Amino acid sequence: MTIGLFGGAFDPIHNGHLALGECAVKTYGLDAFYFVPCADSPHLHKSVRTEAAQRLEMIKLALVDHPSLHVNTCELVRGGVSYTVDTINEFEECFPDAFIRLFIGSDNYPTFSSWRRYKEILQKAHVTVIVRDDFIPALAEGFEFMPMPQVAVSSSEIRAAVAADRDISGLVPSSVAAYIRERGLYRSR
Repeated sequence: MTIGLFGGAFDPIHNGHLALGECAVKTYGLDAFYFVPCADSPHLHKSVRTEAAQRLEMIKLALVDHPSLHVNTCELVRGGVSYTVDTINEFEECFPDAFIRLFIGSDNYPTFSSWRRYKEILQKAHVTVIVRDDFIPALAEGFEFMPMPQVAVSSSEIRAAVAADRDISGLVPSSVAAYIRERGLYRSR
């Protein structure tokens, strides 16, 4: 069994995240791709603005039409600062025979050696860097690079668009847009 993991705040999840998951499943023949929402990220500098339950609900809504994409709540359940090495260890316990492929953004690649117990991560998971058009990777042992078409969307742009009362259709699934609208998320940020 081959499992893909991709962590983040997902505040909110958007179509770029879904495209990444689908691309990863197709490129590597993954049996499952898991979005792992963080409780408190050591890398995002308090940029998580929405309650965990609401972020989780948006992920669930987004994944309805994507049977190979899943959500795992281990970091939310664990609480506190979410460290990738702890998440990989939990997945190893749940799926002892699985090959784990960890996906990280090209923005995280240059600072990967600052992650907690990063050498252990490299021993336990195959780290795959998502390569975007504006990133040219230097070769490094233990990493693989997955080219992906540029998807011009980010969670921060979506939050800003909602705050400015701009349309976000096409950036997030319609169910996520409706959830954001109905709950008044990102309006007063």
